[in-house]
Amino acid sequence: MLYGKKHKAKKGTLSKRLARTYASFFAGLLFVLNVVIFLSLSSFLIDRQKQYIINTIELVSDQIVEEIYEGDVLDDDRILAEFNINWNLNMLLSDLSGNVVNRVRNFHIDEATLPPAKESPQLKLLDGKQMILCYEHVVSDDNTTYGSLYFVLNMQTELEFLKMLAFLLVGANVAGVLAAIFVGWKTSRKMLAPIDHMISDANTINSQRLNRRLDVPEAEDELQKLSMTINSMLDRMEEAFRLQGRFAADASHELRTPLSILQGNADMLERWGRNDPVVLDESITSIQKQTSYMNKLVDNLLFLARGDSGTQQLKKEAFDIGLLLYEMVEEQSSIDEAHHYHVNAPANIRLLADRSMIKQLLHALIDNSVKYTPAGGDITLSCTEQDNGISISVADTGIGMEPEHLAHVFERFYRVDQARLRATGGMGLGLSIVKAIVDVHGGKLHADSEKGKGTHITATFLK
Repeated sequence: MLYGKKHKAKKGTLSKRLARTYASFFAGLLFVLNVVIFLSLSSFLIDRQKQYIINTIELVSDQIVEEIYEGDVLDDDRILAEFNINWNLNMLLSDLSGNVVNRVRNFHIDEATLPPAKESPQLKLLDGKQMILCYEHVVSDDNTTYGSLYFVLNMQTELEFLKMLAFLLVGANVAGVLAAIFVGWKTSRKMLAPIDHMISDANTINSQRLNRRLDVPEAEDELQKLSMTINSMLDRMEEAFRLQGRFAADASHELRTPLSILQGNADMLERWGRNDPVVLDESITSIQKQTSYMNKLVDNLLFLARGDSGTQQLKKEAFDIGLLLYEMVEEQSSIDEAHHYHVNAPANIRLLADRSMIKQLLHALIDNSVKYTPAGGDITLSCTEQDNGISISVADTGIGMEPEHLAHVFERFYRVDQARLRATGGMGLGLSIVKAIVDVHGGKLHADSEKGKGTHITATFLK
C-alpha cells in the first residue's frame, strides 16, 4: 500500500515514454516550423505577384500613352495584344466614361463582378477562383487622362504550388515524426541499456549476496553517479547487516550466560535447595546478581535502541563542565582507591547539554579506563574550550590497544580482548553508549591509543 501523494501511473517502459515524449516534441516543433514556412512562402508569393502587377500595369500604361502620341486609338487590339505574355493575366482598358473599349482575356471571368479599384492589388474570390489579384491604374500623361487599365491576375498556379508544398510539408512532418519515434526509441534503448543491466544485477542481490556490486559505466554521466550511489548504499547496507548480525549474536550470547546461570540455580533449588539453607542463600545471591546484570544489559540496549530510532529525549541545560568533572572524580575516588585520578579543567566553561547524559558518558569512559588500567595507574579527566566547541576527554595509562581496533571500539559488543572482557565483567556496550550520547548531541568522538601506553578518548560538543 502506497502512502503520501499519489501520482497517476504511466504505462510503458521508460524507453517508450522517452520515445513518445521526444516524438511529440519533435512533431510539435516540426509542425510549427512547417506552418511558418508555408505562411512565409505564401506571403512571399503574394507580395511578389502584387509587385509584378504594379510594375506591369505601369509599363503597359506608359506604352499606351506613347501609342496614342503616334496616332493609335484606345480600342485598337494591337495596343494590349503585344503585352499578352502572361496566360494568367487579363487586361481591361476603359475610356473616360468607364466603358471597356479594349481587353485581353486569357481566362474566363465575369467582368460585371469585378470589385472597384483599390489603392493596391487585393486578393479576391471571383467565380469560385481563389487568389485573384485585382488592380486598376489610370492611363495619363502630365496633362491628359485617357482612361484606365484594370488587371486581373489568376493565382491558380501559385495555389497549386502551395497545395503541393502543403502536401510535401505534411508528408515531411509525418515522416519526421515516424523517424523521431524510431530514432528516439533506438537511442533511448541504447542510452538506458546500462539501467537494464543495473536492474538485472540488482535482482541478484539479496541478504546472502550483499557483497555483490553494480558495474560502474566508464562514461562520467548520471548513470555512473547512479551506479556509484547504489553501490555506496549497498556498502552501508552490508555493513548494517554485518553489525546487526553481530549485535544479535553477541546479545544472544550475553543473555545466554545469565539465563544459563539462572536455570542452573533454579534446578539446584528444585533438587537440593528447598531444605538446604546454604544452597538457598547461594542461589538467591546468584539469581540477584544475574538479574541485576540482565536489567542493566536490557537498559543499555533500550538506551541504544532509542538513539537508533531518534526517540531519545534531551533535557539540555547550561552547566559548568569543570564542576561535573570534579564531582565525578570525587565519587570515583571514594569507590576506587587503586587508581590515581586527576582533573584538568579551567574555570567557568559552561556546556549546553543534557547533564545526566554527560554524566553517564563520563561514567562509561571512566569505567572503561578502570577496567584496562592496572592498579596504580593514572586516569585524567579534562575539558577545553575552542572557538567552535567544548571538548571533554578521559585519558588513562592503561594497556592501550592496537591501531586496527580504534575504528571499531565504539561498535556494540566489540571485544578487543575476549578473555579480558570476561574477566572484567564488561558487556561491550559502554563505548557504544558514549557514541550514542555524543551523536544525539550532534558532537564528534575521537579515540587515540597505543599498545602499552594507554588510551585517550575525546568527545567534542558544538556550541
